[in-house]
Amino acid sequence: MCKTCYGRDGEEDIGRFMNSYDKSNDLLARDGKRILGFACKFLDRRQYRVPEDINIKTPTDLGFDKDDFTFIGIVSLMDPPRDEVPEAVLTCRSAGVKVIMVTGD
Repeated sequence: MCKTCYGRDGEEDIGRFMNSYDKSNDLLARDGKRILGFACKFLDRRQYRVPEDINIKTPTDLGFDKDDFTFIGIVSLMDPPRDEVPEAVLTCRSAGVKVIMVTGD
């Protein structure tokens, strides 16, 4: 999807940054954070008059080509378990249920 990214010197080829982005993503994920990636794409004004001419049918069918996005960056969010989770985990364990993962949902 992304062939370029924004670097210190403006828009650059994403290839030389991919290893760094992957390491950052892995580090944040291992720390239990939720990670969101952001990218942008400039559409030709003659072809797309926002929003009338952009027909988003599904999350995978955007109504325009998904190539040539420019990667902007990632953001990580803390999403701690709700206050009631420890009691729910204890209840599950006492009922013989093995709890494997608890998310913030």
